[in-house]
Amino acid sequence: MDQDATTLAQLASRDISVAPASATAGDAAAAAGEKAWLVVTDVDQQPIGIISRSALARASAGQQVGELIRHPAIVLPANLPVAQSLRSWPFHDLENELADLDGVIVVADDNSPVGVWAGASLDRRLPPPLVRGVGYADTGLPGPISNIGRIVRICRFMELPARTACAAVRSFSTKPVPLPACQNPRPLTPHEFKW
Repeated sequence: MDQDATTLAQLASRDISVAPASATAGDAAAAAGEKAWLVVTDVDQQPIGIISRSALARASAGQQVGELIRHPAIVLPANLPVAQSLRSWPFHDLENELADLDGVIVVADDNSPVGVWAGASLDRRLPPPLVRGVGYADTGLPGPISNIGRIVRICRFMELPARTACAAVRSFSTKPVPLPACQNPRPLTPHEFKW
């Protein structure tokens, strides 16, 4: 990956495979071969998560890859400048969770995944943990950048006493206030999507 990259398309790893959330880990791993990243898509073929090759290899062969998504991912357009992407609302809304971020799914104009920006390449561009609360500086662009990209989140609702996780996956173009009702696929006690 180019250290002088100006857009996400130039920065993102194209070493990806794509599979639906319903695919088994065994089938996805066989189809991915030696690809570094698996981008998981929903029934509408929209990207919802990223799984590394090593995480895919550790999964049970019969487990659905959608169940392997544990952390949020950000979805951004490939032509977006790197500095602008770091100032977009998804990074700001996740600023206290950036250590848990799986990465950025880079998409083409038709919203199909074309790359992944994750790991050390992404970490180098993020502010140090102690100063993340101060925001992202870009002297080339005045004002905040909003309405760009999506956050893909996992519902954190936990049904007690059995401690059953909801784990519904949902994509947000903006942080909703109030939070919507969860799709509740398990089904558990009806609840709002837990951010």
